Amino acid sequence: EAFSKGAADGRTLCPWATTCILPCLGHNSGQLALSHSQRARLWKTTLFLGDRKAFRALLGKELEAFRASCERQGLRGAVRLDGASDTGEAGRWAPLFPSLAFYDYTKSKQRGWALSVRPSSLENWTVTYSFDGTAAGRHRARLILEAGGRVAVVFNSLPARGDRPAAAIPSSWEGFPVFDGDAHDSLPADPAGQVRGLRFKAFRDRAGALEAAGPFVEPIHG
Repeated sequence: EAFSKGAADGRTLCPWATTCILPCLGHNSGQLALSHSQRARLWKTTLFLGDRKAFRALLGKELEAFRASCERQGLRGAVRLDGASDTGEAGRWAPLFPSLAFYDYTKSKQRGWALSVRPSSLENWTVTYSFDGTAAGRHRARLILEAGGRVAVVFNSLPARGDRPAAAIPSSWEGFPVFDGDAHDSLPADPAGQVRGLRFKAFRDRAGALEAAGPFVEPIHG
């Protein structure tokens, strides 16, 4: 998992991080921003960078234990290895654990495009391309959607909180249908060629994080 404070200082396991780094799950939103999660990610990152063999040995044991637990309960487990990182590590494990469903968001143009084609050996690895707010990223997102791939876009809509219901998100983006991506996080169940619409969820200084995020967050018009 990523442990960066910013893309500029190079301390990140997401090489495509730009203005999206401040509202990222591991920094200002979601469960990954909590202190105990950050400590766990620091430990895992240190092991990943310092002793990749040991990291993968431990991860393999965890995945096997999880697979066995799911089998006993008659369930299919879902695994997201990249939370605030973008390493593509799941590509190594998906063929080894075909009964588990691996899923990721990525800003990698190669990974986002390749998984639209969905090689048969990686049927259990779903990757959704995360729109980065750039002109090149917008063009890439359209190509991926046209190819039947999946794209996630963050909109400047308020999420549900307490008694306040979630604000609406657009029904289309760049001519492609948008569905409510906050309704569930099961990427393998997402319809092909559609946009997973997400609400901007930074809970620390929303206005400041929104300004820092820049074009990564799509405005709501009308």
